[in-house]
Amino acid sequence: MCLACRPGLLAFAKHGTARRGFLKGMIAAGALLAAKASAAEPAAAPAGSHADLIMHGGKILTMNDAQPQVEAIAVSGGKIIGVGSLTEIMTLKGPKTQVIELGSRTLLPGFVEPHIHSTFAFFDSWLDLGPFVNRSMDEVKAKVMTAVASAKPGDWILGQLFDPLITQGTFDVSIKALDALAPNNPLVILEDNGHIAFVNSKAFAAAGITTKTPDPPHGRFLRDAAGNFTGEIQEPPALIRFAEAAPKITGAQYVANILKLFNLAASKGCTSVHDCGIGALSPESDLAAIKAVMEGGAAPVRFSGFLASTAMPTWQAMGLKPDNSSETVRINGVKAWVDGTNQGYSGYQRVPYLNTTSVGTANYTLAALSAAVVEAHDNGWQVGVHANGDAAIDMALTAFEATLKKTPRKDARHRIEHCTLLHPEQMDKMVELGISPSFTIGHVYYWGDSFQKTIFGPERAKLIDLCASVVKKGMRLSLHSDYNVTPIGPLRYVSNAVTRNLRGTTQTLNPTEALTPMQALRAVTIDAAWQCHMDDIVGSLEVGKCADFVLLDRDPTKVPPAEIMDIPVHETWLGGMRRFSAKTGSPKDSVRSRAG
Repeated sequence: MCLACRPGLLAFAKHGTARRGFLKGMIAAGALLAAKASAAEPAAAPAGSHADLIMHGGKILTMNDAQPQVEAIAVSGGKIIGVGSLTEIMTLKGPKTQVIELGSRTLLPGFVEPHIHSTFAFFDSWLDLGPFVNRSMDEVKAKVMTAVASAKPGDWILGQLFDPLITQGTFDVSIKALDALAPNNPLVILEDNGHIAFVNSKAFAAAGITTKTPDPPHGRFLRDAAGNFTGEIQEPPALIRFAEAAPKITGAQYVANILKLFNLAASKGCTSVHDCGIGALSPESDLAAIKAVMEGGAAPVRFSGFLASTAMPTWQAMGLKPDNSSETVRINGVKAWVDGTNQGYSGYQRVPYLNTTSVGTANYTLAALSAAVVEAHDNGWQVGVHANGDAAIDMALTAFEATLKKTPRKDARHRIEHCTLLHPEQMDKMVELGISPSFTIGHVYYWGDSFQKTIFGPERAKLIDLCASVVKKGMRLSLHSDYNVTPIGPLRYVSNAVTRNLRGTTQTLNPTEALTPMQALRAVTIDAAWQCHMDDIVGSLEVGKCADFVLLDRDPTKVPPAEIMDIPVHETWLGGMRRFSAKTGSPKDSVRSRAG
């Protein structure tokens, strides 16, 4: 899943901004962040013969095959200037060198989150009704009731990520029940799939919709036999009517929300994030927001990203070209969405979903997809293709093959995002073409049970996220959250990939596809950095690379695999500066974590 797979969110995003002054607000917010960062952080010292910082003791895992574990590491000017034995590194100690004894803790390269959607920060103020923070529908209902109780009459109550598929229990979302729940407030509850929402009578009234209002083209206000609204709304053209009436967000709020998201990522050990869909909200607004956050120096992470292929005319008019020169922001790829989500039955499949006649939906014809991939590739961009279903993966590989045959290019590092339902012959073709997968490993943990029982059946579900097979074929892979489809947390991805456990059960999904802890750690460090064209500066602890670290309470290679996700992140360092400490929280902003 992703923003493009959840069109209801996109509808609210596109119609939920205060247009006038939106960009101006982001520019002003960026200037304020720059001023705060300048006042709060000293400039890093230039690289010299003496280290600014030496860390030693504990365990230091470099993720560099040539030197996998060392006793100490030295930093100067934000860069690593030494890794090796304690004796060697202490020769770099000067009178002003800060020396940190790690004790029993473990130091690794900062985690690389290779697939998020910053646009989801737009919805930060909405109620999170999803299954990752609410284990039951009773909790979901209680959260809505609390919001209603604290709201003034007429205030909108907006909830997202509602997922009746995997949230335990039931919640009556009929218009009658929602009217009783919120008699004085417009209430909107948006399903996680983004295609369906449930609203009350106050929301209909606020949107100016009556029973005489016709359904918009390709959208529906569901009605009963008597013609009265049931409260269920389907598809973006109908959802937009409520988005237009709901409260607007300002540019400054958007920037603040993205910074909060990046601080959340830092609290989970991330020092680099990769956005897979810049421009899905608005090309100009998305880029301006990222620029405002990153240029001020307040962000605790490095940023790279793929531009939405649907906005290619805008990107071309702006004169954007692939750029891997910066150590802070790299816009280096283009993203296309072939299909939707398997959980929402919109992933494009070779054969129908279990007990249905539906094979899902392809967003492109093969010719149109190939044209989009060729255009991006020929202009020097890395290409990421979203493909969840096996038929969608077929389309992606066919498009990549035609493109690379027409215009061969070394080290393009094209990717298939999610690459969920994968077959052996498809892996062989990926190896041949030099394509690598990035897996939403939470598909196994959170939805694995549903995939086996209701969506695919037990045999087809075994094809989900074939991590071990990919490694055996010689491919590099990464693990990601697709935030906010699943919560950010690289240690959880590692744990999920090593155990293949199903949340809330004692079962596993195809455990023969489990990774070793070191293989999984590579997928959130050096291999993820490689996929993002960031491995020249991050992903491993090597001389010359940026001093980006995560300091963990325990060694993830030595604890029981199911406990890896629970290892506390003590600190996160970016460019030799501590940007998160569990003792104090983020130095830049409060961090709101999503459990999971």
